[in-house]
Amino acid sequence: MRYTGAWTEVEAPPASLGRVARGRAGDRVSFVFAGTALDLVVRRGPDVARLAVLVDGTPTRATELPVEGRVAVLDAAAPAEAWQVRVPVARHLPPGRHEVLLEVRGAGALDLDGVVAAGPLSATSGGHAWLLGGAFALAAAAGAWLSRPMR
Repeated sequence: MRYTGAWTEVEAPPASLGRVARGRAGDRVSFVFAGTALDLVVRRGPDVARLAVLVDGTPTRATELPVEGRVAVLDAAAPAEAWQVRVPVARHLPPGRHEVLLEVRGAGALDLDGVVAAGPLSATSGGHAWLLGGAFALAAAAGAWLSRPMR
């Protein structure tokens, strides 16, 4: 996962791992996955921003989202707050590696809780693999371990 902009790690007990990556307008994240399907896990709510999505450089590969101009759009706005909402993004992709670019758009914040890839080339033999579940939680744990005093 490659984050650009001002993404922050936010404690969120209802999230998958108790933390989310929070982005605001203009913040981006890109990643590569292997598989034939992709879902994002987000928080829905009244103060949630929209997310522009490109899969393999085009909005048309994000088959489960509406296309607006040159991007597919995930609109996570909802009247009531809900956590760990799994939103389908792409289905029936050709098997192989796929590049994804996400950009936060509009007012509010977008809380990214996880990324799920599925298909014959995903990381586990079961067909479903969590690529990210609270990315910042994992990064924080690794950072804490690496910065511990050496004996």
